[in-house]
Amino acid sequence: MFYGVLSSAEYFDPTVITWKNAERNMLSFFGSDKLLTGITEDDGEGFERYLKSQVAEATARKRLSISKQFLSSAIKARILAHNPFDGLRTANKTNRKRQHFVTPQETGSILSSCSNAEWRALIALARYGGLRVPSESAILEWDDINWGESCIHVHAPKTEHHEDEGDRIVPLFPELRHALTELWEEMPPGEVFVLPNLRHTTNPLTTLTRIIKRAGVKPFPKAWINMRATRATELENEFGAHKATEWCGHTEKIAEAHYWMVTADDVSKAAEWRSGGAHVVQQGAETGGNASQSDLPAHEKTPVFPGSATDCEELQPVLMGDEGLEPPTPSV
Repeated sequence: MFYGVLSSAEYFDPTVITWKNAERNMLSFFGSDKLLTGITEDDGEGFERYLKSQVAEATARKRLSISKQFLSSAIKARILAHNPFDGLRTANKTNRKRQHFVTPQETGSILSSCSNAEWRALIALARYGGLRVPSESAILEWDDINWGESCIHVHAPKTEHHEDEGDRIVPLFPELRHALTELWEEMPPGEVFVLPNLRHTTNPLTTLTRIIKRAGVKPFPKAWINMRATRATELENEFGAHKATEWCGHTEKIAEAHYWMVTADDVSKAAEWRSGGAHVVQQGAETGGNASQSDLPAHEKTPVFPGSATDCEELQPVLMGDEGLEPPTPSV
């Protein structure tokens, strides 16, 4: 319908595979003899029900969105006057339950359980470099690694159709440098690709799952994606959204919806964090009573706004517990 024979590069591109799946679903539901001009709104609703009966809801929405794009292309080609799928909901729905932050401890165990340096390099590229597997890792060449400048030039087939988004520079992080140096020392002279054997693996997820189990780590969903998402989360926390998205090759909107996660470390830090007001309360407790405004430094005084009460006794049981300044003890 829309695709012919895939090239070797397209064969490893998950985006192309996803679009091929949508094409296959359309052919299965409508048949190869169905004219685009004969597809109606009712057909669209039927196709939506069919997809949801075949795959998970998030996958159905994704394939329905791609099918809608197919028909939008037909409008641009003046084959259709309007898109019969326009009324269908196709927004991506993120399943937070399938997100997993791959901790450094888990990563270390997984790397130690790899049988060779090439697998360790592939996992490091995903977990510490944030590369997409296999579309970006499969085409990575040794010439793309600048050891002197400590960076990697990454080509992204997934985003190459966007203006200035097909290529990006990724820092050669220490963990990544270690794995790639180990692999480089084993490479025969003249080897072009970083992963000469694994680049031909059609489904590296199967082997990765076995490695994870061998490492004694509880298997987690979307392993490659969650490794990339973990790195995106770490980089956002450490360097900010602008640098994180630049290095990972996606927009902040996409990162917020699909990559960035709240980690256990974030929760622990928040539990130890003190706001200005909390500091004042604690100071009062340590001095044996409520410090008066006049006794406090200017920057610690509680601001008084017109029309607001400064003596909020009725709020104290809520803010500080029923027993006064000490917080309530959680029930076991």
